[in-house]
Amino acid sequence: MSMNEFLPQVFEQSRQVILDLAKITPDTPEYLNIKRYFEECETQGVNPRDPARRQAFNDRAIELSGYAYLIGAYAEDRSSMLKDTAIAREGRTYHMGIDIFCTDQPPVLAPCDGEVIRRGFEQGFGGYGNYLLFQAHTGELLLFGHLASDLHATGSIRQGDTLGYVGDFKNGENGGWSRHLHLQQFHTLPPEGQTPDGYSSAENLGVLIKEFPDPRSLFPNWKINLG
Repeated sequence: MSMNEFLPQVFEQSRQVILDLAKITPDTPEYLNIKRYFEECETQGVNPRDPARRQAFNDRAIELSGYAYLIGAYAEDRSSMLKDTAIAREGRTYHMGIDIFCTDQPPVLAPCDGEVIRRGFEQGFGGYGNYLLFQAHTGELLLFGHLASDLHATGSIRQGDTLGYVGDFKNGENGGWSRHLHLQQFHTLPPEGQTPDGYSSAENLGVLIKEFPDPRSLFPNWKINLG
């Protein structure tokens, strides 16, 4: 199945950003080199993982790249991003979705006809904040996380209708992250009040890749500039 755009112009306006510091190469453009940014912040005695500072990095990278969105890769090791968090202490650092970072709070659109089957708010720093579970009319399941509080009601929705908006970190509605959308495909609906695991340990990665496959397989028209 081929789904439509879920953010305005995301199919043509996406640029990858590498968030696994071990995989950042010397030829990475300075404005996309988050490893160097982290080092500079730490030299100044400030926390580079603070959402406002992450947002400052994203805003500058988006402006200089000429793209509207930065894309964090599927199944990427985010241990450097998650330092001192409960997720990291549990050893779950492999990201099981795709992150789409942006400067503002664009509308999140239904990629096809379907149904909003669940919506909620995950408490605590580092969670999904406001989230929504969407089922395509052909059965595929998607999680949209880190949203603003204005969510579409449960029930039927048409392709292109607004599911919600990307959330902000300033009021805690998105779980305390810089502005971005977490997009994740999953196969099994979790119990009421629970959400699909957003991270995997190295030991469970092979299993969870099957439960949470790369959502890009549903969007073959999505072009991500890899630099």
